[in-house]
Amino acid sequence: MRILCTGDAHLGRFPSRIPGTPEELSVGHIWQASVDWAIANTVDAVVLTGDMADNKNSYFEAYGTLRSGIDRLNTAGIPVYAVAGNHDYDVFPRLVADMRPGSVKLLGAGGKWSSATLRTQSGAEACLIGWSFTEAHCPISPLDSFQCPEVDIPIIAVVHGDLDGGQSAYAPLNGTVMQMQPVSVWLLGHIHAPKWISGSGAPILYPGSLQPLDPGEPETHGPWLIKITQDGSLEAEQLPLATVRYETVSIDVSDLSTIEQIESKVSDSLRLRTEELSKQLPNLLRVVYRLELSGRSRLYRELKRQNWSDLLQSELNSGSLHGTVDSITPSVTPDRDLHEIAGFGDPPAVVAQWLIDLKAQDMSEELLRDAHDAISKVYQSRAYAPLNDPEMEAGSAERLLIEQGELLLDELMNQKAHE
Repeated sequence: MRILCTGDAHLGRFPSRIPGTPEELSVGHIWQASVDWAIANTVDAVVLTGDMADNKNSYFEAYGTLRSGIDRLNTAGIPVYAVAGNHDYDVFPRLVADMRPGSVKLLGAGGKWSSATLRTQSGAEACLIGWSFTEAHCPISPLDSFQCPEVDIPIIAVVHGDLDGGQSAYAPLNGTVMQMQPVSVWLLGHIHAPKWISGSGAPILYPGSLQPLDPGEPETHGPWLIKITQDGSLEAEQLPLATVRYETVSIDVSDLSTIEQIESKVSDSLRLRTEELSKQLPNLLRVVYRLELSGRSRLYRELKRQNWSDLLQSELNSGSLHGTVDSITPSVTPDRDLHEIAGFGDPPAVVAQWLIDLKAQDMSEELLRDAHDAISKVYQSRAYAPLNDPEMEAGSAERLLIEQGELLLDELMNQKAHE
């Protein structure tokens, strides 16, 4: 039995950090490509794990694209099973209701587990059981009401939820409880990063977003093929059909002594990576890089102040793959021995010891909390409002203190050298 699984398409949205909206980079294009693959490879069913539409405002954007794909699957004799997620809890049931009856089997309507039997042309059978969202938030675990069917055929459980999310408001799921259930595989939605969890218990699959939508969804994306053999064993394989990829590249610049050398290494490294991706992922059309410069460097101050506009505007092309750089973060540290500097009884020694404590996480929680609160007030001030900076995340204060502390130490050491 061969089942194509996907979810979190968010039809109606378009990948960010990309100029224009070319159709071949749209989520809808990857959905249709997935349908093409399913038909060409005669899969036995397609399972959708929720959030196929972005929200109720995307009804018309999602309807035509989703329906055309489902119609083609139905025409090819491929059944479609689905659950509704927290983003399309309202719109997806409406989409299904407006389609031809029987086009999609919606599992778990009304927030109650329901099941259906899949019968393949070869005579193989499987039981699909699923649960759907009924509103945008659900702090109660769907597992509280889960009852595994007592059948002698493979059981495929489908649910949209937050795996090991603790007190999550998005259908929290306990992975340990799930793996103890006598099911063949759990197919999940909600998390956009693909994840395959296998071990001694029931395997769990997050197929991830069909097409990545922002830098927070890095690496390879696309639907997954689930294979269940006659002896009950199971295999999972990702199909890299996505045309967009977001990737963070870290480049160590420790051995370089000039800005020109660093620029050359960065350019060469990104072009080589683009060529590699072009060969490895022939479907890929656009890669968006986030660059991190790492290591210890005497050019610490220059890198912090460097204008990277030429690189940010450059194009890195290899065949049909087009690469761009979205951001450059100089995460280098000064080429100084903090412990040696801290041994002197002067102002640089005080700053050096602070940095040692910060990096070793020995700084008091109270001090870090005070720093976080103080910096947050600046971010939220009227003067900073036009910058539209996001609210400070946990750990940001510590990173900012280290960065500014290293700049201060560098300035103090330069002053000391000229005394």
